[in-house]
Amino acid sequence: MTRKRRFTIFFLSAGFMSVFILFSLSGRQDGNIPKMVKNLFPASRAKEALLNTEVQEIIISTQALCHLKCFGITDNQLRDALQDNGDVDLMNDKTDVHKNPKVYFIEVEIGSKTYYVLAHAIFGVEKLANDIKQVQKGKTLINEFRLVDEDKKCDCQ
Repeated sequence: MTRKRRFTIFFLSAGFMSVFILFSLSGRQDGNIPKMVKNLFPASRAKEALLNTEVQEIIISTQALCHLKCFGITDNQLRDALQDNGDVDLMNDKTDVHKNPKVYFIEVEIGSKTYYVLAHAIFGVEKLANDIKQVQKGKTLINEFRLVDEDKKCDCQ
């Protein structure tokens, strides 16, 4: 058997088994496939860690609340928009994951405008102790809320 034939048979069988496994796992009730695909990307994992309310306490600073009020957006609208269409940009200059607390630049679209949020995060921990889930909550502080392309002046300090 030649090397080319061996590799052809191997990759065909590996492909068929991958399709079979994906097909058999897609019928599961717990929906593992979308979770696995979503967690492939670092930005998705960062967003999940920042906005997971079971482990993180999300706090909005007074300056960010003032800017929200200036733009006519409520804090609940911001939280919902962050969950729905917030994108963590790990390559932005304002993102700094090497200092403590970590700083993340998140773009969010509310209505027809694109805003950005700077979130400072100290991550919480979820543990199992004596078969009981214990959560030590962390904090995500939304410190800055601004328009991406425009420089709208508000009376905030």
